[in-house]
Amino acid sequence: MSLSETIISPFIFDSQLEDNFLTDYCDGDLSFSQVMFEAFLETATDEINLLEKAISSTDYNSIAEIAHRVKANFAYVGLSKDGEDLGKIDSQAKSGQLHPDANQIIERIRSHIEIINKENNRLSVYLQSLS
Repeated sequence: MSLSETIISPFIFDSQLEDNFLTDYCDGDLSFSQVMFEAFLETATDEINLLEKAISSTDYNSIAEIAHRVKANFAYVGLSKDGEDLGKIDSQAKSGQLHPDANQIIERIRSHIEIINKENNRLSVYLQSLS
């Protein structure tokens, strides 16, 4: 076995995630990153489903409440842009308006939740390979 085969490559997060934030926030602890991903995944899809339903029924109070409640969670998994967009949805709903791109934002967020799910699975395999 060559030396290069015995060296484990560092884990690199998906390019759509803010790698610097994840590395800094979790202080390089990939196990902690995985805990953050798992906690996020426990609620994110359900919350986005609720938000989508509130948007469909133009329930501004619910839109503002849900968007406000979940926006910070996205930053903790390297998706601060999604959190910022949820903040815009929240602000507009509080003033009795629907953000004009709300449905597109929700669609993009759903694809990002899937990325987190894939990264969580990939991270799990990586961490197991270290044991």
